[in-house]
Amino acid sequence: MKQIVFHAFGPPSIVARCEEAGEPSSPSAWEVTVQVEAFPINPADSAMIRGQYGFLNQPPSGIGMEGAGRIIEVGKSVKDLRVGDPVILLANNNWCQRRTVPATLVVKVPEDADLNQMAMLKVTGLTAWKLLTEIIPLKSGDTIVQNAPLSAVGQCVIQIANILGI
Repeated sequence: MKQIVFHAFGPPSIVARCEEAGEPSSPSAWEVTVQVEAFPINPADSAMIRGQYGFLNQPPSGIGMEGAGRIIEVGKSVKDLRVGDPVILLANNNWCQRRTVPATLVVKVPEDADLNQMAMLKVTGLTAWKLLTEIIPLKSGDTIVQNAPLSAVGQCVIQIANILGI
């Protein structure tokens, strides 16, 4: 199995390498193993590799805040997920081919979902969702003003606000 690993903080093109890694362990009762099919290069990943992020994985470490794939193995106590289900990974270190994670750290998505798109929802999509529903809890009919919404989060705010009737 291959995984992207960085052994020191620094420029990603210099310190991050694709390396052979051991296969993930078989899932325990409450875990699943996911074949990672897509992961974006999030600016936060680059900042983490450079040692400039709010929380840091200490090298040597895997990387990758976002990812999506399909379940290839399910722990015996997991009842709501099946082999073949497409999922978004909520755990970190997703720049790899396979992951075993707690079942609570995956979100099942529709079968026809584009996993390339789904892989980008954890950071930008959830940031926009939390902004509109928790940080400033808005409701249908409310109005927002967003200055220069050109970032990925800004674009998600527009789409989610529209769906919520804001």
